[in-house]
Amino acid sequence: MTTVCLQREIGFSLGTGRLLMPMAAVMVILDRSEDDLLRLVEEGELEFAFDISTGGAVRREVRIYRESLLRYQAQRFRASFSSDLRAAGRNEPPIPRLNADPEVYPLPVTSIKAIHGQKSSRLLYCITAILPQRRNLILTAVELARCWSCSSTHVQNLIADGALAEVSPDDRKLTHTRCVTCTSAEAFLTHRRIA
Repeated sequence: MTTVCLQREIGFSLGTGRLLMPMAAVMVILDRSEDDLLRLVEEGELEFAFDISTGGAVRREVRIYRESLLRYQAQRFRASFSSDLRAAGRNEPPIPRLNADPEVYPLPVTSIKAIHGQKSSRLLYCITAILPQRRNLILTAVELARCWSCSSTHVQNLIADGALAEVSPDDRKLTHTRCVTCTSAEAFLTHRRIA
């Protein structure tokens, strides 16, 4: 039984809550080394990757946007499928392209101004998809940790480094989780994109 059949049989699919995948998970999915994946990121094959490491970190904490991984796999599958058909002397059937942009709600106007200078609006869509959409523009450390596939301690260290702007730290009780502004999380991802 092939892996694909087994995945269908057990109902395997990637979760929808964590859109940034750790490098180790992508290494397993693609069966590639860390150096191979970094090369794919730098060449643009994996379009959106971010370094979420703290300021004094020796090692990068790379997270890859799940849609970038899925697009890469679809392109690779199509290329191998097409070459197999050509080798067999058959015509290539049309395969629909993946939707270019995820279906997400637009960012608030303040956030769009902060990212306005980017080459493409695709980064804007990517960041919008990654972060939870909130009307009050505040995210908890736990929410960010889930979105970025890291620990809440890591998010708290980013707050302590000043990489993320904490919302009213003086009013926070010891039992409450730390909160950051959506704008600071968006700016953090924008500046930490690996290209």
